[in-house]
Amino acid sequence: MSKSGQNAEPLEGREGRINALRQLLAQSDSVAIEYADGLISLKDYSETKEQRRAWLEELLLHEAEQGNMPVKEIIKKLISLKIAGTHSSLEVYLEKNPLESKAHGNKKAKYTISTSKQSRLTSKMVMAEGADKYGIPFPIKWNSTGNPCEEWTLPELTQLSFEIATKVIPLQMYQQDLEVALEKMSADPKTTLEDVKSFVIDYSVVAP
Repeated sequence: MSKSGQNAEPLEGREGRINALRQLLAQSDSVAIEYADGLISLKDYSETKEQRRAWLEELLLHEAEQGNMPVKEIIKKLISLKIAGTHSSLEVYLEKNPLESKAHGNKKAKYTISTSKQSRLTSKMVMAEGADKYGIPFPIKWNSTGNPCEEWTLPELTQLSFEIATKVIPLQMYQQDLEVALEKMSADPKTTLEDVKSFVIDYSVVAP
C-alpha cells in the first residue's frame, strides 16, 4: 500500500465516497476488497468485507451511470468484486449458521464452523491423533458456541469433524461453482452490466 493511501484524509458524503473510489481505482487495475483497508477513511465506512464489497459495487455502478469509466472496465471490476464476494459471503454464512450436533455426550449443542474454527479443529485433531498413536497423554478440550471448553474423547471430536465437513463441503463446492461462472462471464465479451448486477450469491440455497 502506498504512503499516500495510508495518509488519506477523511472524506464525507456521497461525493467523498466517489472521490475515494477514484483513488481506489488508481491504485490497482483490479478492485479487491483488501485495498479498502487503511486506504480510505470514512465516518460511515463499514468494517465488514460484505459491506465493503456492497459499498464499492455501489460506487462502480455510479461511475457507470455517470459515464466516468468504460462499461467493459466496470464489468471486469464488478466481477472481481463478485468473486471476492463468493468467499466473504461464505465466511459470513458459516459464522451465522452454526452446526447442531450431539457429538459430545449425546447432548445437542451448537458449534461454530467458521474457517478459523475449522482450522483450529483440524490442528486439535492432528495433535490428538498423534498423541493417541504414540500413547502420549493429551487432554482433548473443545467447546460449543458460547460455552467454556470441556473434556472430549477422540471419537467425539472425530464425529464433530465429520459432521462439520458434511455441512461445509457442499457450501465450498457451491462457492467454486459461483467463481467458475463469474470467470466465464468475465471472459465473455457479450456479458452486460445487467448480467453482473443480477448475479446472485446466496448460500442458503445449498441444502444442509
